[in-house]
Order: sequence, then C-alpha cells, then structure tokens
Amino acid sequence: MADLLEFNPLRLHYAYFILTSFIGSIIFYTAPSPIHGLQYPDALFMCFSAMTGTGLGVQGTLFVLLILGHAFPIFATISLFRAWMLRSALKDNPDKEKKRQKEKKQMACVEEGTLSTDVIGKAKIANIVTEVQSDISSPCEPEGWNKYGIVVVTDRVHPNQAQDPIDCNEPAEAEYRVIEYKAILLTAVLTMIYFIGFLIIGIMSIGLWSKFIRPDIPREDETSPFWAGAFLATSALCNNGMSLIDTNMSPYQKEPFPLLACGVLILAGNTLFPCLLRLYIWILRKMLLNNPTWQSWRQIFDFALDQSQKISGYLYPAWHTWFLLSTVLFFNAIMWGGFEVAAIRDEEIASLSPNFRVLDGLFQALGISFRSFIDK
Repeated sequence: MADLLEFNPLRLHYAYFILTSFIGSIIFYTAPSPIHGLQYPDALFMCFSAMTGTGLGVQGTLFVLLILGHAFPIFATISLFRAWMLRSALKDNPDKEKKRQKEKKQMACVEEGTLSTDVIGKAKIANIVTEVQSDISSPCEPEGWNKYGIVVVTDRVHPNQAQDPIDCNEPAEAEYRVIEYKAILLTAVLTMIYFIGFLIIGIMSIGLWSKFIRPDIPREDETSPFWAGAFLATSALCNNGMSLIDTNMSPYQKEPFPLLACGVLILAGNTLFPCLLRLYIWILRKMLLNNPTWQSWRQIFDFALDQSQKISGYLYPAWHTWFLLSTVLFFNAIMWGGFEVAAIRDEEIASLSPNFRVLDGLFQALGISFRSFIDK
C-alpha cells in the first residue's frame, strides 16, 4: 500500500490531469452564466477534451485548460520535481549517495608515487625493483578529466595501473550531480520562458490583428475580436484545433498574417519544439562570455547540450535534432504537395488566386497533421 501512495513523476502526471479536469468541470458546470441544458457529464467530457488536447471547446475555462494541459508546463513541472528530488538526494543523503556510488564503480585515482600495501608486499617478496618512467601519466592528471571539469566515471582499470584502485572520486561525482541538477532546472525554466514567450507573442499579434484589421470576422459570431484572436493563437500553440469562429479558419482563407502566424505557432508548439529548444540553449551558450565568471554557467549549458537525453525527453543530440527537422520538413512538404494536387478539381479552391491557393495549402498541411485546423 505504501508503494502505491509513493509519488513519482508518472503518478504526479496522472493526478495532475485527472484532478485538474475534475476541478475545471465543476467550475464549468457551476458557472454564473451556464450553458442552457448543459449536463455535468457533458461538462466533464468537454473539460477532459480540452485538457487532453482533443478538441470540443467553449471559452473561458477551456482557454485555461488548453494552457494547463499542454506538454510544456507539464514537462517543466516534472523537470522541477526531478530537480527537487536530485537536490534532496544531494543535500539530505550524502552518506547514502557516497555508498551507492562506491557500489556502482571503481575509480583509478591514486596519487603519483603512492603504492598500496599489497603492491609493496609483493615487491618485497619478489625482490623486484620497478623503475617508474616519468612519461607515464597518472590517472589523476588533467587528461582524465572531461570538459565539465570533473573526472569521467569508468569501471575500466587504467592501462598503466599496477595496483588495486582506490575510490577517491566522491567529490567529483557530487560535482557531476550538482551540474546535472542545475541543467535540469535550467531546462525547466527555459521551457516555461519559451512557452510563455510564444503564448504572449501569439496572443498579442493575432489578437491585435483581429481587433484592428478584421474585427468583422469574429463579430459575425458575436465574439470579441481580440478574445477570438487570443483564443485562436492559444489553440494553435497548444495544437488543439479550437476556434471561437463557427467556420473555424475558413474566413481567413485570404488573410496571410493569421495563416502564417498560426502555422508558426503550430510548429513551435509541437514537433519543432525539440529543434527550437536546442537552438535556444545553443544561442544562449554562445552568448556567454569566455571568462572565469561564467565558467560554471558554461559547464551547465555544455552539459545540457552534450548530455541532453539525461536532461529532457524533448532534447536530442545534434544529429537526431537535424534528422527530426528534415523529417518534419519532408513530410509537411509531401502533405502540402498532396493538397495542391487534390485541389486541382476542387472548384472552391480553384477559384482562389495562385498565391492564396499555395498559402492555404501550406496552412492545411500544418493544421491537418496536428489538430485539424480547417480553412476550407
């Protein structure tokens, strides 16, 4: 029973989704201006739908659930939880951590000229004198250190080692874990900045465009122009496909800005996120000054880039990131071309000018592949 009640990231993930959806359904059902004839099962269904990104939206409560149910804040929360657990292990259980590390590895780290008692005994028995060459490097010299400034942990015996290894690597391993903790924390914070930044930019740009350029489109459905644009931007970033416009994206067929802006938000909020996150971290790393003041920060950024799989499920090594980028572009190009070919005999699409036809095809390829935005 105690094991079932123990918290871990997966159980925390499930509890977050279930409890937040239930609380949102109660708020949605008991709102001061409820929907006529709305039953609680319908409210519960719609809230779970919004929370899990499967469509079916109304407005206020669902707008919040769109944000809370997106992968970025959930991932950031889990990363903060991981960082907190790692920090607790480093802070509260140093003796246990050292014991665990001793059981995991053996580290060849012996001072130069130091011989174990066992080697000395063997030397006396055999009466052999071994000359220590000056060009033989010690396992503790800088070549045994990696670029994070810590000893590389290995179970292999050093080729030049003539005696049993003495495990003296606990301080270096502790430093390694501290850097890992800071890298996880850094990734969580940067993910939230990334999400909030794109969210604010999307809401302000599309909301203001809808208010000042084409307010007539949302007003036909008796919706505030800015609110309709803000909801559309949030839905695009969260890859949900919701819109306060009854005809979804059809009124924007000849409007380049909302189509391009929503297309960028769709990619930024889904498959291109690992590419953009790695680019974000890489740019920040290049901006750090090359002086001792920023040395610790450079180690943290380098760790996040080189040990990405240990830090985040959304961070990939460089080669895998390039492969992901090329795959996304390739398959979207195929869907884009398929749309243009299929639209040849569609009279409604054929009536559009070639530039809008191409633009609509691009948006359709991006929208359909994720959460079914429709502009036809």
